[in-house]
Amino acid sequence: MWICHNKGLFSIVNYVDQNDRHKETGEVLLRARSKEHIPEVFPKYASKMRHTPYNDYAYRVRIDKDSLSSDLADLVSDIDYPNFKASVSDRDLLRIYSNFWSDSFHQFDRTGA
Repeated sequence: MWICHNKGLFSIVNYVDQNDRHKETGEVLLRARSKEHIPEVFPKYASKMRHTPYNDYAYRVRIDKDSLSSDLADLVSDIDYPNFKASVSDRDLLRIYSNFWSDSFHQFDRTGA
């Protein structure tokens, strides 16, 4: 799952036990490409964040799935803007989101046909 927050871009995937890929851990990996995103949006996990420079997402943290679910619900409750893109102050992040918006706008049929 990708989470496009106005202060960070995240990928969330199921965490699998490296010794037993079929074992359910109840955890997810919260991943980011920018060092600032996890501490900015999820400060309580900042101390557990690991730098993994050879992975596609260089910053990651293992989190209990239920805990992150609650945190994501809080992020939704905190939304106070009428326009998402206008709420993004980071120019690089805004460029990514604007491209995503444009690509998805042109990709999907808006006529309902």
